[in-house]
Amino acid sequence: MASVALDADQARKIFRLYRGAKAAESGVRGYRKARDMLEKHAAQTDVLIDGEAFTRRVRERRVDPQDIRDIGRGIVNSAPSVYRFVARHIQKTREGKDV
Repeated sequence: MASVALDADQARKIFRLYRGAKAAESGVRGYRKARDMLEKHAAQTDVLIDGEAFTRRVRERRVDPQDIRDIGRGIVNSAPSVYRFVARHIQKTREGKDV
């Protein structure tokens, strides 16, 4: 493999391009994180709005069978995340007691 000699100006240009590419990569990563965070926040807000509407219907005694199915589906879908949360809490508690 032949070595190529670079003068200082060429090296600066290459380094500037490299830094620009790294900054762009970091920007894209930050954008993706922000987008994911906002999507999760929107989903949580939707759940709260739906819950508020359901409690209003319960209070007004206007509950229909679809509401009950939706509640059951919500419980089943949220079970894995609840289980993970509880498991992490138990693990942290055990680690704290061992110290």
